[in-house]
Amino acid sequence: MIDKTKVFLYDLLPEPLSLTKQGLFDFSEDAARSTGLLEVFSPAEYKSVLADCEIVAGNITNLPEDFTDFDIAVAPYIHHHLNVFDKRRACQEMQRILRSSGIALIGDLIFDYESFSAWLKYHSTENLSYALESFVSLNDHVQFFKNPKVMNTFQGDIFYNFSIML
Repeated sequence: MIDKTKVFLYDLLPEPLSLTKQGLFDFSEDAARSTGLLEVFSPAEYKSVLADCEIVAGNITNLPEDFTDFDIAVAPYIHHHLNVFDKRRACQEMQRILRSSGIALIGDLIFDYESFSAWLKYHSTENLSYALESFVSLNDHVQFFKNPKVMNTFQGDIFYNFSIML
């Protein structure tokens, strides 16, 4: 089944995606087990699928018109870079490209003011600029989709993830 999978990596900038395609990240069996991926495929198989993926540069709030009939769309902790209006638009685009009974998997960060300030201070040594982040609750995020069937949710201290079927 994994050899029949076509994967697209989509982002504003193609350079970080090329690192992902090359497998230049640590993904141990313990990490795979904690995400539930080990039940689907091993870290080596995961990296193999990514090596064969297609990189597409663009904005997730306006996906290509010919992107249609996908079985799964995944947004792993990128929505926190979007304002609340663009989060809604990105979810609408995910819904547009998925076929009926398609699955959307989304992870997002959520902070209160004090926690976000502490997070920024902790990461200040990275010398990266962070945009004003936009946080919404898990339930509000799910409702950006029309008639979602919630499959799974997880609420952590500063993040959440959920999967829905359309």
